[in-house]
Amino acid sequence: MVGAVPKTELVITAAPFEATDLAAASYDLGVAATSFHWVRQRTGLARVHRALRPGGWWAMWWMNFGTATSDPFQIAIQPLFSRLRGEAVVNARRRPAFDLDHAARLGQLDRAGFKRTDVLIWRQHHRFTTARMIDLYRSFSVIKALPTARRDEFLRDLAVIADDQFGGAPERVFTTSLYVAQR
Repeated sequence: MVGAVPKTELVITAAPFEATDLAAASYDLGVAATSFHWVRQRTGLARVHRALRPGGWWAMWWMNFGTATSDPFQIAIQPLFSRLRGEAVVNARRRPAFDLDHAARLGQLDRAGFKRTDVLIWRQHHRFTTARMIDLYRSFSVIKALPTARRDEFLRDLAVIADDQFGGAPERVFTTSLYVAQR
């Protein structure tokens, strides 16, 4: 036996962030995957900062499916989204998407007291079948919020574009933004 292995405990709590008891200075790592935009940033990041031990790390990331790129499929389906105006939330202010507003996210981390803040960005190309593309878009909150008939119409129109203009195999370019910060 070379040496004793220190005991490490992993506790996973499944609860809304705001309802979870986060003891001060108790965690070495906190993560939020495609979710932290649902939390009020000032209070949420302050809460994360308090919960981390000194030197602990925070990471939050999102994969952006549309506003970061102008790939041919995204351009082809823009008229479908334009028709949703009034039925769904549209980025009327023309600001960057939440996950792509790097200056805002880094500024919020700085104001919460984090140090060594950074954002890492990468793009991935994904080829889909029409059915997989429909499944992906069906999962988007802006599409899920539509009335059933309107949602079905949107997805049918999306399938027609995927099949007719992209041979049933459209390619998408997704942008992932990973924010890291240390307490």
